[in-house]
Amino acid sequence: MLNLYTPPLNRLRHWLSVIGCFILISNTFGVEGESLSELKARADNGEAEAQFTLGIKYEKGDDVRQDYAEAVKWYQKSAEQDFAGAQNNLGWMYAKGLGVEQDYRETLKWYRKEAEQGDVRAQTHLGWRYAKGSGVGEDFNEAFKWYRKAALAGFSDAQTTLGMMYAKGLGGERDYEKSRMWYRKAAEQGSAQAQTNLGVIYNLGKGVPQDYAEAVKWYQKAADQGFAQAQFNLGLMYIDGDGVELNYSEAIRWIRKATAQGDVEATFLMEWMHEMGHGVPQDYAQAVTWYHKAAEQEHVPAHNHLDRVINFFRDSADEEDNFGQYNLGLVYQYGMGVDQSDTEAFKWVQRAAEQGNTPAQNTLGSMYAKGQGTRQNDKKAVKWYRNAADKGFPEAQYDLGLRYEKGQGVAQDSTWAYTWLSLAAAEGISSQNDLDRLKLSMSEKQIIEAESWIANWEVEN
Repeated sequence: MLNLYTPPLNRLRHWLSVIGCFILISNTFGVEGESLSELKARADNGEAEAQFTLGIKYEKGDDVRQDYAEAVKWYQKSAEQDFAGAQNNLGWMYAKGLGVEQDYRETLKWYRKEAEQGDVRAQTHLGWRYAKGSGVGEDFNEAFKWYRKAALAGFSDAQTTLGMMYAKGLGGERDYEKSRMWYRKAAEQGSAQAQTNLGVIYNLGKGVPQDYAEAVKWYQKAADQGFAQAQFNLGLMYIDGDGVELNYSEAIRWIRKATAQGDVEATFLMEWMHEMGHGVPQDYAQAVTWYHKAAEQEHVPAHNHLDRVINFFRDSADEEDNFGQYNLGLVYQYGMGVDQSDTEAFKWVQRAAEQGNTPAQNTLGSMYAKGQGTRQNDKKAVKWYRNAADKGFPEAQYDLGLRYEKGQGVAQDSTWAYTWLSLAAAEGISSQNDLDRLKLSMSEKQIIEAESWIANWEVEN
């Protein structure tokens, strides 16, 4: 029986960082038909809304030459009048070091001011900073306080994280009943993370009678939204026949979806299914990661196979087989049966990528982006993401879209950002929220141009 994936503490921290609501507000509040000179006149006259809107124009380069320092000046004037959007954006500028020296204490100061006005996103972001210890000492009690404020106001991201904190006993006593309550509130609002976590509670019987059918129901809801963890757990349910009829073909369908998003546990499971021939043709070469995971859990048969499979990858890699090279790179990247080495991982992934291996190209882009095994290089990250994205690799399309949006390693271009994020969204990697956020900074002409490129790409591919 395979064990259901349940997140360790370091994965919880990852979730907390994901649910930090660290956003830049881009929608303006100017008077319709108002000229730039009229807007400046109102800003000079001390109107907080006009100062905020003028700050956005300088930050984005909209009708004016882009000037971060000038944006900070106007955000500051507006923020000092307690205009919440300006406080948010000023905190963001300090966090990124745009127009000012990077200063997380100032970031925290302005987010706190916004949070104290009742803004749920600021409250959630403040909770994240205390949970992560970013710009302030790690303090789960303080994190709990701010997440709870936002959760009580009905903000689903905060409700999800509060449920996690109750489940882990962070910031208070462990309480599965309260954890389930907050997960359900967020799940009923459509939060895929909350739906997955609620499924885990029913799957394991944490604070409730164990109910596989109820677990499957919530996993299915999240999996249908493209959430990799839920897809992985749903695949496990089909493998074990828990809450559903045992069905290897259906299991492999969901596990493949999770694997395509880079979910490591799903990759482990795929290797085991290849070795066993469950739902896929038996494939000896793809078993290494599952065996490593099982070996770490002192699964005796796994120890007998692990060295044999790694040697297979070495032999094929030495013969310039890009499949073997890529998998050997993963072996070193995750320290599976060998001493973990980012340098060795980079070497083998790069060799596979240069031979055209698409997953390797995506991974190489990620390694350049993170400076993993090599010097950090945004331009090279973009190059390799682009190679994989052009071949339809959705995870690369998503990362490439974000880089065009932020201008990292490539000139900022909202049209290309929208194009790549849309293509990723079609495969369940990106979300409508990403596109809606981006549209706020785009003209109608840019949106039409992007949609034209998307249509052409889909025809050609």
